[in-house]
Amino acid sequence: MPKDLSAVPTQDLMKEIQSRLANFERAKEMFTALAGSNATQGKSTVRAKRHMSASARKRIAAAQRARWAKYKQENKKKSA
Repeated sequence: MPKDLSAVPTQDLMKEIQSRLANFERAKEMFTALAGSNATQGKSTVRAKRHMSASARKRIAAAQRARWAKYKQENKKKSA
């Protein structure tokens, strides 16, 4: 393909463009096929469980008990 495109007939340019587009489409299809096949062969998407220390569980439980106590205290005031 010459650098000066004004010297190239329009039909030849169109053929060249169509040829390159077809090459890109084939490459895209091949890439999509490869990506799709690798996605099923890879690791599963299930995450490993996160482990929490006993002290963290105790802090969370204490905070939840405090929230419930506050909620019950507020509702006791409203109903009385």
